[in-house]
Amino acid sequence: MHRTGLAGARSARFVGAVAVAVLSLALLTTAGCAQPGRGGLAAPAPGPTSPLWISCPSPRPNPTSTLDEIYQVSSSLSELADRVQPVAQRFPDVYSGLAIEAECDRLVVYRVPSADFDAAVRAALPGEPVLIRDAKFSERELEALAQRISDDFDHWRARGVEVTSVGGDPTTGVIRVGTKDVERVRREFPARYGIAVPFEVTHDEGIFVW
Repeated sequence: MHRTGLAGARSARFVGAVAVAVLSLALLTTAGCAQPGRGGLAAPAPGPTSPLWISCPSPRPNPTSTLDEIYQVSSSLSELADRVQPVAQRFPDVYSGLAIEAECDRLVVYRVPSADFDAAVRAALPGEPVLIRDAKFSERELEALAQRISDDFDHWRARGVEVTSVGGDPTTGVIRVGTKDVERVRREFPARYGIAVPFEVTHDEGIFVW
């Protein structure tokens, strides 16, 4: 993600369309499907008394139950994510991003629908807990637009619009924009960048502590 600080300095880092690990509040308590999780820990049955119930469809419906398990599973899934990267490099117009869903013990790969890409992922990770989901745009497309907006930070600042962060989200197919001037960004961004990729604009003062 591109971000500005208090003095308007931009970070060189770009997270772009790479999704972060999904760690919900449910990870801090015992929750799960009707099957045991890793380590043989039984999960409570879902129902009115289980508000933090996690629904985990295929390929492996075995939510974890403890933080220790989450760390172990996350490490294992991170290794799988590394093995996806060569496939992503072969399909830059298809690959969109990935997410580590530790609570469901699986890696989720987002891509613009492609049978060849799907086959390559399955060949690279045979028998592994990988779920492939559709994406509207490739990482390349989202990253290019986010970079274009980042390059325009000074342009917008000169016009009285403070854009504090921008980055692509492969899970929803949007460009997320943080700004102090939400209404102006919503009005003026489509005229400059088009409407092919939607913008999700939220208020952000750009104040953060490292």
